[in-house]
Amino acid sequence: MYNDLELFFNKQHRIINANYSKEYIKKNGIFLTHDLKILDDLIQFLFETYQENEILNLKFLEPSVGTGNIIIYFIQVLKNMNVSIDKIINFVENNIFINELDNSILSIAVKNIENYFSNIFGKKIKLKHIYNIDFTDKEKISSTFINKFDVILGNPPFVSLYGKNGITKTEETRKKIINEYTQFPNSIINGKINISMLFIENSLSLLNDNGILSFILDSSFFDKPFYFTRKFIYQNWNVHSLFFNYFNFMSVYSGQIIININKKSNNAKLVDIKNNTFFYIENESIIKNDYIIPLKNPKNHIDILKKIYNKSKPLKELYNKKIIRTGTMLLNMENEFVNKKCDKNSYVYYKGSKSLPRSFELNEIGLFFTYDKEKQNKINDSIKHELTLKGIKNKKRIGFGEKEIYDNPKIFIRQSANNLIAAFDDKKSSCDNSLYIISFRSNFINDTRELKFLVGYLNSEIANYYARLKIIKLIHGKQPQMRISDFINIPICYDENIKEKIIDMVDIIIKNPTKKNKIINDINVLLYKFYELNNEKEITQIRSL
Repeated sequence: MYNDLELFFNKQHRIINANYSKEYIKKNGIFLTHDLKILDDLIQFLFETYQENEILNLKFLEPSVGTGNIIIYFIQVLKNMNVSIDKIINFVENNIFINELDNSILSIAVKNIENYFSNIFGKKIKLKHIYNIDFTDKEKISSTFINKFDVILGNPPFVSLYGKNGITKTEETRKKIINEYTQFPNSIINGKINISMLFIENSLSLLNDNGILSFILDSSFFDKPFYFTRKFIYQNWNVHSLFFNYFNFMSVYSGQIIININKKSNNAKLVDIKNNTFFYIENESIIKNDYIIPLKNPKNHIDILKKIYNKSKPLKELYNKKIIRTGTMLLNMENEFVNKKCDKNSYVYYKGSKSLPRSFELNEIGLFFTYDKEKQNKINDSIKHELTLKGIKNKKRIGFGEKEIYDNPKIFIRQSANNLIAAFDDKKSSCDNSLYIISFRSNFINDTRELKFLVGYLNSEIANYYARLKIIKLIHGKQPQMRISDFINIPICYDENIKEKIIDMVDIIIKNPTKKNKIINDINVLLYKFYELNNEKEITQIRSL
């Protein structure tokens, strides 16, 4: 029967794709839940929380029912548990509430659920609680759903309203959302807002105190834009469990998670689906960690981190925070400022992995950037005028960065990679926004030497261990990401003797790149000894992360 279900769900996916444009599907976040593994994991929290005889008396809400796949799967589970047909009929007709914004898709869901029930039980049912409202409309929700629910589960639409790949709404809409939704502080100016954030808050507001919420979300839930959503959840509820590293949706290239929320759990179970591992973490520790959820068990790394912290200071304490910056931000107008012609006013232009494939290796790709401030201002004024006419606050603008940075020695670092990949450059050079730049904005000898130390240290196994544990977001189905706000916390050795030795080693690599691997190994040996990470178990743990 489950095989038949998977075929049925895949058919629904094809029907939606055949009848709706890609633009409409993306704009409305219509990505159906068809994978049986993720469906089974979604409803497990329900069975962990309630007994079978309790479940049939609970009020259920699915706020974005789609074509009805989750409800259909749940009905099949009840059948396999040998629950009597009469009890299931009573439960489905009286206790299940469904909502869907698109009325035609809602009609498909109702038809699918009722027909499926008839096919497997030989009896007809009539869904009684069917709603076609905008679940982001707080006023409509409060007037429609007067009584609260015991269980809310689903796969809310993942639609970004603002941001590079989002649907741009007016500033009036943004202000309305910020004013209405508790999770967003009034201080937010340019933060990204996603419809799934609104679904979470509205759903939690409809839950009984003893109720549970189980949602499938995009893995970007761990990222910075969802900070206030995570804070809202942890301050008002508790996370019971969180499953991550799914990659189970057709036509979706990012990963997914399942989050289970209640008010009872003090500890959360974090399950890595891809690697088949799990660990428990106190919800209070997430709050203390500024609502950052670790994807690796921090308890396994306490001793190693303690040794590193004892002889290091965060980058932001040793240097000015402005030491690291992004490269140029040219939007879709790179051809206005970048070409293959080199003149006295141009800078070598580096781009991502093409230019920085490995540590200490910078490749010129035949492109040059012209720092034309007058042209930049003219284009930005035009963008601002165009967006103002649409009632949209001007966030989009071309950014060059500081000329002083491009004129002086610097370090380039890949923004998106599984490891820290850094290279030193003393030429006049620039880059796109796929690279970060560390610069002291000078060519003083001492500053250049400090850069050489940093590039050696950042390419070490110690620095990469910390980065993979604390900085680089490694989530299945998503590009690795490293944010400046996280990077500036990386612990840096400040022992002058060690620094001098690393500088000398980096000079050897610069003069003779063929010796790179040997010298990097020497840097690793030096740092392991300095941090007193001498036993094989610790070194293996660092290298295997």
